Amino acid sequence: MWFFVVNLAFAAEHPTLSKKNLHYFEGTDAMIETALKDESHRIDAEFQVPEILKKPVRFWMKIYTHYSSQQIVLYDSSDMDVIYDVIDIRVLHESKKSAILKEIQGKSTVKNAVARLKNAIIAAAAHKEKPKNIDEALWQKVCARVLGHEIHVHALVAAVKSMPGQRDFIIRGLFDAEGYFPKLEYIFNALHVPKELTRLALVESSFNIKAYSKVGAAGVWQFMPRSSRDYLLISDELSVDERLSPLKSSVAAAKLLKWNYKFTGAWPLAIISYNHGHKGLPRFQPAAYQFDKIAYLFTPEKSPLGWASQNYYSEFLAVTHAEAYREIFYGEVPKALKNFVTIERLTHSESALRFIADKRLSVPDFKLFNYDVRDLKRPLPRGYWLAVPSNKDHIEGIVHFRPLHLQHKKHHA
Repeated sequence: MWFFVVNLAFAAEHPTLSKKNLHYFEGTDAMIETALKDESHRIDAEFQVPEILKKPVRFWMKIYTHYSSQQIVLYDSSDMDVIYDVIDIRVLHESKKSAILKEIQGKSTVKNAVARLKNAIIAAAAHKEKPKNIDEALWQKVCARVLGHEIHVHALVAAVKSMPGQRDFIIRGLFDAEGYFPKLEYIFNALHVPKELTRLALVESSFNIKAYSKVGAAGVWQFMPRSSRDYLLISDELSVDERLSPLKSSVAAAKLLKWNYKFTGAWPLAIISYNHGHKGLPRFQPAAYQFDKIAYLFTPEKSPLGWASQNYYSEFLAVTHAEAYREIFYGEVPKALKNFVTIERLTHSESALRFIADKRLSVPDFKLFNYDVRDLKRPLPRGYWLAVPSNKDHIEGIVHFRPLHLQHKKHHA
């Protein structure tokens, strides 16, 4: 069996996926600094952290490593070194209440905490006494932020944001990603895209293979229907969605990132473009690019980008450094079992069930390889690409993958 999706019986016993490690990790600033310095040179020099991005990258590393989804971080979006408070709802999640009730109470707890914090900022700016519903430690943080800084109180209030941690999502994603990363790196290298960019899938979905977003994005690379049409096939008629194939969508992501690089002339801009598009971004000849020339993109007063797009490259750097130093933050994620795979194209139209029977595969094994095939009974057309278990890797063909509707058309990537 190809071991890409977490084996639940194994995972339940493994310390990396224990409740303590997922939700009760005691992270330190020293851990963050070790990963940021990268003295072991685990990350290419092109993706070291520029000085201007150290604050947001530190923040996002804490989101990815220190705090779980049951801890809500209240922070200052205008100075991301400022974390006011962490709202802990772990006890609520461990209760026997229904999932709906937990969600309602969790949202209410966070909403009230944000309101108290904003009121405390207003009180401190007016030199009033500490509100009764604010503890002393938080009051001292608020006063230190408000007093002695020439920042309008309304700006400070507007800058208060909340963000749930993602530690548990990243760890679970890494269990699935371990089997895929070697394949993804092969694909990216073959298409002349830096292998570090494979970790962008952790930013997009925490490498959740079955991920669907509320706005319609799908798969580990979170392709939208419109942005995927030049790279992947989505067909209700065939009951397939190639966004859900980690291998096919990785080819698509590599091609899109490569196209973004050709358009902008710089990998940081190519990465931002993956989230933002090209609007408002400068263009360079690669030889003329220097990071200093795009530093303004990360300065709120000067940037044409929204807050989310300003932070996207920092998120990428944060998760890349965190994953490179996973033994510090997550414990050693077990290496995947033998996960050899062969890429094949159908020589004639047939259903997935017929293909499975002819190849003497099991249905669960086939599904693990081919999440894009939604209906096993419906015939797939000649030329459709499938991934099957094998005794040896034969994935060279995946680099040349083209969806059916583009196989006879010229493609820019």
